[in-house]
Amino acid sequence: MFNDYLKDKVSWKSFVMDKDEPAINICHLDSQEEPCIQVADYIAGAIFSRFERSNNTYYDLIKDKIQFKNSWGRISW
Repeated sequence: MFNDYLKDKVSWKSFVMDKDEPAINICHLDSQEEPCIQVADYIAGAIFSRFERSNNTYYDLIKDKIQFKNSWGRISW
């Protein structure tokens, strides 16, 4: 289901941007064995806690590293 969603989203975005659709290869890895997934999970969790729980504890540790901020729904940086 996730794979289909991602492929459909990339296809739609490519169409909207009038770009060639890139080839997509999706791999599902165990986060316990892949440090990059652990980092992505940490970042997502820190941002989630900031906006959903008003808890900036972990977000404050990474906020200076965030270079791209885009509003999303009711979330405004």
